[in-house]
Amino acid sequence: MVDLAGNPGAQVSSTTDGSFVILQLPSDTTAPIATGAWLTSNETDMAVAYPGTLIDLDFAINEQLKALPIVTIFGRPADMVIDLGFNGFDYDYYAYSTATATDPLGPVSFTIDFTDLAGNHGTQTATTDGSLVTLYNPTHPVCQTGADINGNGSINITELLNYIADWKIGNVSLTLLLKAIGFWKIGTGC
Repeated sequence: MVDLAGNPGAQVSSTTDGSFVILQLPSDTTAPIATGAWLTSNETDMAVAYPGTLIDLDFAINEQLKALPIVTIFGRPADMVIDLGFNGFDYDYYAYSTATATDPLGPVSFTIDFTDLAGNHGTQTATTDGSLVTLYNPTHPVCQTGADINGNGSINITELLNYIADWKIGNVSLTLLLKAIGFWKIGTGC
């Protein structure tokens, strides 16, 4: 501290009358949000997965976090979560898991739980771009154009009938034959 004439003064760290000033910053009560979340697999068709396939989850959060996000893929903790740092706009993260034979077949689910520096909590459970990865069982036939109508990775008898419904026996459509004998239930075939 210096007066107008440039003379140094003594450092003051308390008042002589016991009074004080509390500096209170406005508190942050806004929950952080995921500004992006993208799910892919390392298969040629990045929307398909089998046991052994690596499932990648890339995501961005709008605020700095207190700790690494807690990520689950297939309902279990991700194999790895990596902080990629600040990209100039958001904080980027990458998580992955390897699909196993015991993971649930069908669309791959995930959750991202995160807390900002002020203690506000955020959760993300869906991709922001509509990306989807489906886990299939490689021991069952897969018809990616519609026969696996329940998305469980295997084809039941109704789905199998739908799959073969477009086959033709001679000039007679199997669809017509199945309808005629009462087996046809759902009109979607591959």
